[in-house]
Amino acid sequence: MKKILALILASLMLFAVAACDAVDEETTTDEITTDEITTNEATTENEETTVETDAVVDSNAIVPSVGEDTWGYAFWKVFSESVKANPEIATGEIAYNILMSEAGQALGFCENMEMPEGFLPGFSADITGFKSATVFTPAAAGYAFMGYVFELEDSSKVTEFMQTLEANHDLRWMVCMTAEMATMGAYNNYVLFVMSPTNMPGVGGADAEILYPDVDDGTYGAEIWNFFEQAMNENPSAMAEEMAYAVAYSPVVPFNMAAVNPVEIAANEHLTNGLDGAEAVFSVTADGEESDLVIYLITIELGLDVANWSSYYVTGEGVVYGAYNNTIIVMYNATDYVQ
Repeated sequence: MKKILALILASLMLFAVAACDAVDEETTTDEITTDEITTNEATTENEETTVETDAVVDSNAIVPSVGEDTWGYAFWKVFSESVKANPEIATGEIAYNILMSEAGQALGFCENMEMPEGFLPGFSADITGFKSATVFTPAAAGYAFMGYVFELEDSSKVTEFMQTLEANHDLRWMVCMTAEMATMGAYNNYVLFVMSPTNMPGVGGADAEILYPDVDDGTYGAEIWNFFEQAMNENPSAMAEEMAYAVAYSPVVPFNMAAVNPVEIAANEHLTNGLDGAEAVFSVTADGEESDLVIYLITIELGLDVANWSSYYVTGEGVVYGAYNNTIIVMYNATDYVQ
């Protein structure tokens, strides 16, 4: 089965190559700059890329020689903290933790599978010598990205294994797109290797994917949306539950007291068709007083088309909805004007 998965992933890479119109022959790459793998206590010749990590600082770590403001370093923090918390963690669980972090969410919908020894996309030679490995890569993205989490039998082989990765990785494995940097680090007998752009794709502010609601200014729907958008802009990775409490206790909700409750991911009087693809749903309603206003906060799976999803699952007269990335706010009976 693992060989089949490897062939599938290889096919995806070949498809990406075939889709390219042309190759920029003048593209240059920034390979890993260290001449040898060093531990956290040592220094490298390239002082500009040497960093102190606030994720893990002990003799078990080989810290990547990349800037703290890079996307690769953000993956390293999650990786190292995961291994430190659970020294026997599975590589798939580490990859899952990475994908659920802010750094991982910027990837969008991601393929995540175990890989056998041998051919690994992104390398010019077969990679062997590991006990298990998990690859994570975007199913569709406009940039070159490939991430691996490796587990070795014991930590004594880590340095040699990392030297193999450094010698054989290829930042231009996609041919038509080139990764800007490689990030490599280790903790105990686990190794992280990521090829990516230097900076994380924007998931907030002007770079956020926003679906604006169709609602008149001055209405409760407009006031609540403005609060929601500002709160999401300050915390782009916020999910449904966090935003439900933020909205419930905001001054724009016309309740003396608000109740926040999880909603089963199934059809109800407002939300139809079973909500396939929803990861979490929370309602905000008046607590102990009469009010027709009902608010839902919904987080859907990354990679889904928010506009199409909302138009299919969110229906009803007088409904107002909008979205910030993959978190949606739905308001019923919110078209009245604020008094």
